[in-house]
Amino acid sequence: MASGERPRARHGRIGVVAALGLNAAALVVPQQASAQPDQLSSCLAIADMAARVACYDAIARRQVETPVAVPTPAPTPAPAPAPAPRVEAPAAAPAATERPVEAGTSAKAEFGFSPAERERLLPAEQQQLVDLTFTVGTARLTGPGYWQFEMKEGSTWRLAESRRAFRAPGPGDAVVIRRGSLGSYFLDFDDQPGMRIKRLR
Repeated sequence: MASGERPRARHGRIGVVAALGLNAAALVVPQQASAQPDQLSSCLAIADMAARVACYDAIARRQVETPVAVPTPAPTPAPAPAPAPRVEAPAAAPAATERPVEAGTSAKAEFGFSPAERERLLPAEQQQLVDLTFTVGTARLTGPGYWQFEMKEGSTWRLAESRRAFRAPGPGDAVVIRRGSLGSYFLDFDDQPGMRIKRLR
């Protein structure tokens, strides 16, 4: 009986070991995805069943004790801010239109007229004086028959022509300087024919 029981006991132990091996393998299988292939290969190379099961068991224990890194979920991107309401740029102010000029003062209205006619088209306050009376301050000859006059009002004039019979005004005399055609001026004094004169300053 004793000899008969030993084989059964040995078979029983083998069965227990086999069952443990299956249980260890069952524990290892879910973790095989995480176990290193070289570790599993080293266990398979063990001939002794108990030692091989212990190897699997050690791998499973390490897998259970090692915390599994749970992937941190990617942060949910914040919703894009609503686009700011589009503000329409104010329409550019229309270019200032040229103020309509009164009849007779525009370039087209003056086109073709002589200077004297254009002068008459200007408002009265813009028209140049036709003549003006001055008082002679000093008078001196600058050449044969060419007189230069310093007016008490501050301007300086000089005759633009010489005339032998002309009697020049002296200091204190009143003279009239009038406008002629084409921008010319004439000096009138003592009922004599007008003498062409030019302003120096």
